[in-house]
Amino acid sequence: MKDACGYIICLGALVGCPSAPEVGSSDAGSSAESSSSSGDLSTTDPSQTTLDASTEPEPEPEPEPDIGCGNGIVEPGESCDEGQNNGDERDCTSTCVHAICGDGLLRSAPDNPADLELCDAGSDNNDNLYGGCRTDCTPGPHCGDGHIDAGYEECEPQVPGDGPECMQDCFFVGRAVFVSSAVFDGDFSSFVVEGSGLDGADEACRQVANNAQLSAADSYRAWLGSVEGSPNERITAELHDLSVPVRLVDGTIVAMDWPAFLAVPHEHPINLSEYGDHVDGFVWTGAASSGEVAEPGCSAWTSNQFTDFGRLGSTQFTDEGWTQLISDACSYNNHLYCIQTALLSEQGV
Repeated sequence: MKDACGYIICLGALVGCPSAPEVGSSDAGSSAESSSSSGDLSTTDPSQTTLDASTEPEPEPEPEPDIGCGNGIVEPGESCDEGQNNGDERDCTSTCVHAICGDGLLRSAPDNPADLELCDAGSDNNDNLYGGCRTDCTPGPHCGDGHIDAGYEECEPQVPGDGPECMQDCFFVGRAVFVSSAVFDGDFSSFVVEGSGLDGADEACRQVANNAQLSAADSYRAWLGSVEGSPNERITAELHDLSVPVRLVDGTIVAMDWPAFLAVPHEHPINLSEYGDHVDGFVWTGAASSGEVAEPGCSAWTSNQFTDFGRLGSTQFTDEGWTQLISDACSYNNHLYCIQTALLSEQGV
């Protein structure tokens, strides 16, 4: 009985009370190992953490995408992109659009030589403009193209000795003289608001020269004399260079220099108009071949009366008759001799 009770008590104790693990048992070892493991996970070593962070490499930044004109990729808004080969002188411009005639950019280094442009004035390209650029980007009419463009040129450069000398600006060497295609009575005062009849004759010559688009047109003076002034006083004083030839508008030499012009005979009569047309007629002069006054002079070239008279010359003569031949009534119509006083170089042309 005693043994039975003892067994029951022990069994109760065994069921109701957890028993301590035995020292050295496998359970104790597992528990200790679990505890040790649990401690490692919850504990951090600051020094170790800092060391690890400093030795890890910084991540490489992602490269930004290369976008825009010049990257060699044709993108929206671009019609071409050749990268470093873009250029305003090439097929693909610096703004990544195909070069075209009329864009104002000179395509001087195209991939295809046939696309070479000799000029490009953009919106100013014009097929009818002298010295301009045509709409196909080739030069328009210009000095040196082998064709004399009336109103803009007197000549095209020639081999020296082959006719009158033509300068590189397509004008003949020297100063021009012509006989006006228009005729006038003896009153030139109507050509100016203020001034003398001589001033009016000068203005008449300027108008004629401008109508023909002659070079230095505003520098022309009339070979005309009166009590108010002689050609020597009015013209010689205006000349900056007395050594250049005096010639017709086609380059034909009349006199080799100004002193020779004031002497006789001339080498050729003054018989071409401002347009280069032949003129056969009388000319109001009021002057001798020396440039001095030779009256009469139509009351200082303010009269168109039949009872007044003026001195005349003729386009047919190279001796004194070119300027001092006969007199005629101021009511009649006659030509004028007009002389260019300023050379192109003197005007900065």
